[in-house]
Amino acid sequence: TWESEAYLALEAYPDDYKMITPSVSVLGQPVAAVVDNIAEKNDNMDIAREYLEYLYSEEGQRLAGEHFFRPAEAKILQEFSDQFDMDMSLITIEDLGGWEQVWKDCFAQDGIWEKVCPAE
Repeated sequence: TWESEAYLALEAYPDDYKMITPSVSVLGQPVAAVVDNIAEKNDNMDIAREYLEYLYSEEGQRLAGEHFFRPAEAKILQEFSDQFDMDMSLITIEDLGGWEQVWKDCFAQDGIWEKVCPAE
C-alpha cells in the first residue's frame, strides 16, 4: 500500500496493526500538474499555479510530512527522519530503465503482466 495509508491505519488503529517496512521499495511519487486548457476553461489558472507551487514549497512539504506523505525535498524529509524509515532503499522508475523500458518489460506483448495474469 502507499506508505501514507499505512501510517494512517496505524494512527487510527494503533493496537490492530504493525507496520513492517521492506529493505527495498519503489518510490511512488504522485504527480501534480496544471492542465492549461482546464484551468483556462475554469478561469483559475493563477490559483492552480499557486497551489502547485505551494505543494513543493518548504511549508507545503512540511504539511505533506505531517500527513504521512514522504517529502520530496531532502532537507524537509530529514526533519521527519523519526517518522519515515530512512534506511529503506528506494528505487525510482529511472533505476528500472525509464518509463519506455518499464512499459516494454511489463506491459507490452509477452511482458511480465501477461505472464503473471494471462488472458483467459
